[in-house]
Amino acid sequence: PMRPIPQSSSRIHGIGDEMVAEAPPLSVALAQFERFCGESVLVGHNVGFDLKFLEVKEGETGVAIKNLALDTQIVSRFLWPDFDDHSLDGIALRLGLPCVNRHRALADAMVTAAVFVRMIEALEGRGVTTLGALLRASRMAREIAIGQAVF
Repeated sequence: PMRPIPQSSSRIHGIGDEMVAEAPPLSVALAQFERFCGESVLVGHNVGFDLKFLEVKEGETGVAIKNLALDTQIVSRFLWPDFDDHSLDGIALRLGLPCVNRHRALADAMVTAAVFVRMIEALEGRGVTTLGALLRASRMAREIAIGQAVF
């Protein structure tokens, strides 16, 4: 809201200016999101990307989302290090989950939730049964991924 959506973006997610014309300003939406989240652990796919956008807007909105966040992309790298595709679509396909209406908030959230539920089952099979153990595994997978990055 309050600025035009580039056509190049609209082609990806299908959201046009008319769809957000009545949306609240960012400061209101983020304050609502912060209340919704409370002290919950957030789960997202490539969640650092999204959290960076929120962080950039902290000064403007006065809202700081500081919740602990788990990244299904990183968890995928821990669980299936031999796979090259750790995209949300790739993980969903590997797990036999439908992945429709991508790049829409609710659809992406639903497939991410379904992926994470399946991941919990796989994590338990690997002996990862606590949040602390998952955080350690995620840190390890992130460090390995960074070490393999080609710049």
